Amino acid sequence: MSKKASRTKRETAQNTGKAKPATEREKSQGTTLSAIRHRFIAHLKRTEVIVALALACATFAVYSPVADYEFIWNYDDSLYVADNPHVRQGLTFENLRWALTAEVAANWHPLTLISHMLDVSLFGVNAGAHHIVNVVFHVANTVLLFLLLFQVTTSLWKSAFVAALFALHPLHVQSVAWIAERKDVLSTIFWLLSTKAYVRYTRTLSHRDYTFTALWFALGLMAKPMLVTLPFTFLLIDVWPLERLRGTFYTKEDLLAWWQRTVEKIPLFVMSIVSSIITLAFQRSGGSRVMGELLSTYQSVGNAIVSYVKYLYLMVYPIPLAVFYPHPLHKLQFSAVVVSAFILLVVTILVLVLAKKKPYLFMGWFWYIGTLLPVIGIVQVGSQALADRYTYVPLTGIFIIITWGTWDILGKTRLGRIALAALAVVVLVLLSGITLFQLRFWKNDETLFRRALAVTEDNYVAHTNLGGVLLEQGKIDEAKEHFQKVMEISPYNDLGYYGMGDVCLMQRRLEDALRYYEKVLEITPDHPLARYKRGAILTDLGRLDEALKNLQLGIEQHPENPMLHEELSRVLDKLGNSREAAIHHSLALKYGGPEAAEGLSKGKKGQINRARALASEGKFDEAATIYLHILRNDPRSVEAHNNLANIRARQGQYEEALQHFEEALKYQPDNASVHYNMAHVYLRQGDPANARKHLERALQIDPKFEKARETLESINKND
Repeated sequence: MSKKASRTKRETAQNTGKAKPATEREKSQGTTLSAIRHRFIAHLKRTEVIVALALACATFAVYSPVADYEFIWNYDDSLYVADNPHVRQGLTFENLRWALTAEVAANWHPLTLISHMLDVSLFGVNAGAHHIVNVVFHVANTVLLFLLLFQVTTSLWKSAFVAALFALHPLHVQSVAWIAERKDVLSTIFWLLSTKAYVRYTRTLSHRDYTFTALWFALGLMAKPMLVTLPFTFLLIDVWPLERLRGTFYTKEDLLAWWQRTVEKIPLFVMSIVSSIITLAFQRSGGSRVMGELLSTYQSVGNAIVSYVKYLYLMVYPIPLAVFYPHPLHKLQFSAVVVSAFILLVVTILVLVLAKKKPYLFMGWFWYIGTLLPVIGIVQVGSQALADRYTYVPLTGIFIIITWGTWDILGKTRLGRIALAALAVVVLVLLSGITLFQLRFWKNDETLFRRALAVTEDNYVAHTNLGGVLLEQGKIDEAKEHFQKVMEISPYNDLGYYGMGDVCLMQRRLEDALRYYEKVLEITPDHPLARYKRGAILTDLGRLDEALKNLQLGIEQHPENPMLHEELSRVLDKLGNSREAAIHHSLALKYGGPEAAEGLSKGKKGQINRARALASEGKFDEAATIYLHILRNDPRSVEAHNNLANIRARQGQYEEALQHFEEALKYQPDNASVHYNMAHVYLRQGDPANARKHLERALQIDPKFEKARETLESINKND
């Protein structure tokens, strides 16, 4: 007879008055057993705390190297934190209002933005501190997952192993080591808190616990909308381990039970639907679904089917991981789709057949399938085939299957349990080592994108971002190769053309740069940076009317873009409309935030724009202060060295000017503009020989550099 049946029989006997009175011996045994039970429970609680602390310490130790890591400037960290004027101001009432309606990276996640603002208020714009906060959230998720599983299963070591897999698996590195993925680690805290509240509700059926379930769920949706599947997972834990449902649908009783449990969660499903509508609206306005709209049904669904299996493969063999995996598009093999679909079908049938005897199989498998559904690519958002970060919650279901499944196979004997313990240690040590290996590639942009190119093919995103890094380092030829590769791989994408425009701009090939930016605007008419740079080049070329129309169109498309307002201010000033120029300059400061006015602790691009504006107003000392600040953080900034040198030259500090020009040429020896500016300093010092040398070099780099040619001809004529 089972324990449950025995307990029911005793309770029935007591209720009918047929139970025999307990003897003194039985009472004594009951007291002793009760004391033993209380001591055992107290011991378990102590063990639970120790295990939780061990999990926390191990997780923190593995991820601690990120304290020395930089922002990933070229891939969303600048968008979320480093160059975001609202976030960089910290937590203020105005910024809270902004966060509640802001669209960042084509998504609505105000709680994530608020958490970044709080970081800035506490630690400033310090990449290491922001990384550590991500780690702390990941540690909290690990401990919460362990406590939740232990609460609902009472299996200490199995719960601990699932939590350890979650904490240390390399597929989760992206979610933790990438500051822009704060939304993953933050939203999961609310996922787990909502689940704990739901478990409590199933035991109390109180409105208070249901309200907390909904509240944590709402906060999670405000951190990352991927939580829309949370009510579905509540149905799964109703099957196992709560046993409020069976993983079968054979009888009317089964169907009625599933219907009742679904109706119970209707308010939560409504919240999911509302969040999905908001998310789709923001993604459409932000342009994130453009890629999805270009894909055929076969490409979308086929890639989704393959990705489900690919994630399982990467879970078992997490070695060739990358920050971005390009979508296969027309290269998607039909055989891969068929084989993957067959694997998914076979596993699903096995799970359904075994659901009655092994309900954790049903729960774990459909947890994996269901929680991945919003990001699997059937509705394609972005241009990736799959992403490591999407496994942060879904793999928990597979970890449960692995843990409880191996225990069912090997855990029935003492020898089997010893073997399981040894195997668990080996697995966790291996995973920790691979995670540490993978973690080191997240140190900065260059290491991250070089790694992506090493382990993937035709990765145009990695080529683009690495090209941007190399361009900032002054490695123009190498950067150019990467941008040309992007144009070959993805000719209908604006990334390669924009990068080539930047290359030409740095080489002072203004007409060529202009053509590339115009190509970008053909592909993406509302590209703000291409619009801004086209306007700046037209201004430099003296085509002021074209520049004016271009920038006015840009401001119609992006009315709060400070760079467009600042450049329009410059054009209007040249056209003699100083009053309207002042208005747009004020708008640039307004939309750039208080930091734009101070010009100090803002992102590098914004600082340079502000310093240029100050220099054009004759405020040389203020502009120089900004450039010195930039160089303290980035001593390799060619643009800052060049501009500061020009300011020092205008102030008559020629030696310091030449030092900064030399620094600029050290990092970018083929910059024609620097050579030209340096020649003018030598002329002011009465040194035409050195001036001639640099002018000749400028013309070697850019034969169309007419100002350099005119200056050189003037020197030769005077000689």
